[in-house]
Amino acid sequence: MRIKALSATFACSTLLLTARFAFAAEPAWELAPPDAKFLVGVDVRSMRNSSLADAMTAQARSQMQAQAKLPMAMLHLPGTQLLEDIDSVFIAGNGDMATPARTTGGKVDSTVTPSPAAKGTAPKTNPAFLIAASGTFPDEHLRPLLTGPHPSYKGINVYRGTGANSFSIAVLNEHTVLFGDEKSIYRAIDRKTIGAKAIGPLFAHARELAVANDIWLLARDESGNLQKATGPGAMFASEIQGLELGLAVREGFNMDVSLATKTEAGAQAMSQLFSSQMQAAVGQEMDAPMAEEFWKKVKVGADGNRMRVQIALTKEELVANIRMMQEQKGGDAA
Repeated sequence: MRIKALSATFACSTLLLTARFAFAAEPAWELAPPDAKFLVGVDVRSMRNSSLADAMTAQARSQMQAQAKLPMAMLHLPGTQLLEDIDSVFIAGNGDMATPARTTGGKVDSTVTPSPAAKGTAPKTNPAFLIAASGTFPDEHLRPLLTGPHPSYKGINVYRGTGANSFSIAVLNEHTVLFGDEKSIYRAIDRKTIGAKAIGPLFAHARELAVANDIWLLARDESGNLQKATGPGAMFASEIQGLELGLAVREGFNMDVSLATKTEAGAQAMSQLFSSQMQAAVGQEMDAPMAEEFWKKVKVGADGNRMRVQIALTKEELVANIRMMQEQKGGDAA
């Protein structure tokens, strides 16, 4: 009886732990706008336990953690401890410009954009975006972020940032914190409240990328924002219609980048440019035998109107390369 009881307890504990991790790693699809033009996911928990993390020395991991906190420190943002509580990050946007939400009668209207004349200020010009951070967040780590005005919207306090281009913060529940412009957060709360489903054109493929990768990105340039780019890369940017990226470091290193272009000729030209740039970079960092081995693991080419870059290393190869780079860096420092 005691053995059965222990087995049942172990099974229940395992299921609860698995459910908790599954929740944390699964992107909050329903929060994203259905007309999303870019979706990004980072499975932080998986990367912490990956072959890449295992291959790094304690000093290298410490340096990476410090670098992750650097942007917040430079901007004098509180809540750096929160970074250690995050299990996954999901980012979404539809390419719209962020504008202030309007408060009427003590309630927030998330659907109406105020006119500049009515508010006395020009609308924001930064792209609208939503970041959903999933994990387990102690109150003491959240508290430094939850300051200032915080109108309640459908029972959830939305803490408004200060300044023209600041973002807002809302604690959706004990496992989810939202960052973004105010209106994007209100609309995410709307979708969560009504139990909306993610049915936009990008979501089916995004789910496939999320299952197979630790970091993934999917973007469509339907509005032609990339095509408006100026400078040396403008000619190539005008060809880009979409971008996909998948990076998996669970058992080795596997990266697949795909650029969708207007024409097959554009994909060929981009492939040739990227290949030459990559060869130059590899030549500066590696000797001839190392470079030869590296290129055995890399594929750069065009497939129709897509330019693709694929890199695949086994766990053993990844460990060997990281150690070699660390030794080389140590030799350079000496």
